[in-house]
Amino acid sequence: MKLINPAVLLVTCLCLVASQASSAPPATNAPAITQQPSSLAIHEGEAAQFSVQASGTQPLRFRWRFEGNYILGATQSTLGLSNVVLSQAGRYDVVVTNSAGSVTSAVANLTVDRLRLLEIGSGPPQPEGTSIILPLRLFSTGDVGGLNFAVRYDPDYLRALELTWSPELAGAFTEVNTSQPGLVRGTLVFADATIAGGTQTVAALSFHLRTVPRSLSTSVTLESLELSGANGEQLSGNLGLGSHVDITARTIPGDNNANNRVDVGDATTFLRYLAQLEEVRSWDITLNDLNLNGILDQGDAIKALRVVSGLDPQPGVSFPPAASGSNVVLSPPTIQTSPGRTVTVQVALRNMSVPLSGVSFVMNYDTNALRLLAANPGALVPKSAYRLWNTTAVPGGGLALAACSATPWPANNGVVAELNFEVQPYAASQSSWPITVSAFETTEDGYKNHLLNTASSSLSAQPQIAGLVQLEEFAGAGRMVSFMASGGSSNKSWILNLNFNGGTASYLLSNVPPGTTALSAKTAWNLRVKLPVTLDADGKGVANFVNFGTAGWNYATDHCLRGGDLTGDNSVGFQDYSILGTQFYTFGSTADITGDGQVDYEDYFILSSKWFTVGDSR
Repeated sequence: MKLINPAVLLVTCLCLVASQASSAPPATNAPAITQQPSSLAIHEGEAAQFSVQASGTQPLRFRWRFEGNYILGATQSTLGLSNVVLSQAGRYDVVVTNSAGSVTSAVANLTVDRLRLLEIGSGPPQPEGTSIILPLRLFSTGDVGGLNFAVRYDPDYLRALELTWSPELAGAFTEVNTSQPGLVRGTLVFADATIAGGTQTVAALSFHLRTVPRSLSTSVTLESLELSGANGEQLSGNLGLGSHVDITARTIPGDNNANNRVDVGDATTFLRYLAQLEEVRSWDITLNDLNLNGILDQGDAIKALRVVSGLDPQPGVSFPPAASGSNVVLSPPTIQTSPGRTVTVQVALRNMSVPLSGVSFVMNYDTNALRLLAANPGALVPKSAYRLWNTTAVPGGGLALAACSATPWPANNGVVAELNFEVQPYAASQSSWPITVSAFETTEDGYKNHLLNTASSSLSAQPQIAGLVQLEEFAGAGRMVSFMASGGSSNKSWILNLNFNGGTASYLLSNVPPGTTALSAKTAWNLRVKLPVTLDADGKGVANFVNFGTAGWNYATDHCLRGGDLTGDNSVGFQDYSILGTQFYTFGSTADITGDGQVDYEDYFILSSKWFTVGDSR
């Protein structure tokens, strides 16, 4: 028998023991929470996310619970909830397990507030010098009975004009305070009602966009938001969202109201700067230094007025088309005069309902027909207003006026200008000369401008005769009437288609020969009547071919055109009787003296009563 070395046996045993020890299972650690989930407070409709961190032997398994009940599919270390509703508010925890055991986290509370959102809407980018209206909207479920808020803005770029409550909120107590630059405060309270649910526009914020050194965006923020319920209880969990206003800078120096031209509103703004009614910032000087002397002074206002009145070229676009309406009036609407006479024309405003700080207009007339003697501002223009006339450089001939003040004028309706003209000999060369007022613009405060209508008048320096024509027993609507003027430098005739009402029509004869002393009138059914005429110093005469007697015929007072002359020989005789007889009881014939559409006994009685009567000579 072979003996085993004891030393070798000992080593072998030790190796066996070591091998058995290395193949034993590893130790396991139960899970432990290293970071607990945190409680959350959100608004209805928002998202929420809980998370937990744990240690322990892997793998770790997570199961989230809500109010002690496991949430299906919630098996990650984070729990995400989207578009949360009120019913999801409560206690959340998570159970973490592994092969060595389990552990439950601390409870995390989810608080869900009912969503009430007050937000300021936005608008598109707008030029400086204009106004913008931003809506103030409330989103709620209909449980808001009152609100109190503050809106902050940068007064360097915006000026609050007003906050206007929605008419849908009539009956509520409201208060607005815009006295502090940069801040608008508003309060609205219902005594026994609430604002309707959903999205409701509760107010409109109006801002004037001040001049800016460059195009920029400025914030409008909502602060100090407080909402109350129908019983006055304070409502929590409210959101306020602000907005912004994008302002684009001007492209033309001096154009403070952003209409791409220099106008009477811009000149008014210059005066407001000089009177310190508008805060002057550094860029205001740079953007309005029209006379390039490095400061803002009266010279800049005058330069603007020179552009407005047409004495200097307009750097911007041409004047826009005139508006419709009748606010601008030129009086008198017609002028009848004669060469050498003096006439007065007034330019006036009527039915204006907005404040007035400045006006500008252009009057065009033919300088060959009219010579300007004096141009004076009317009673509407304050004596303190800046005024600049252009009487020499108006295209097409005429004049222009620009007048403005730093503050609104005492009145907004009245005479703006009064012009005195001398009528020139050339005015007699045609029957009518137009006088027009155009490019009429007013400004309320330098920024709110209004384009008004074009007004016109006409001047005639040729003699005129006007009056009435009455046809005996005439019942029709229209007749051709021939007139003959005589006794003057020449004889002249006219044929007019007149519209009759009750047997009488009005007429106007232009370009009457100077010195005319008589006028006669006749139709194809009536005898001629001749009347004396006297032309006054303005070349106007009147001749009324009407009856003024009450019974019978009086040559001294009765001058209507008597009927019965059907042959046109200015007398009534056998031939006229024969024509009437052949057309008796016919319709629309030439023997219808009364114009009633048929020939009958009425026509016969008129003709027979003038038997062998002869009309006046031409």
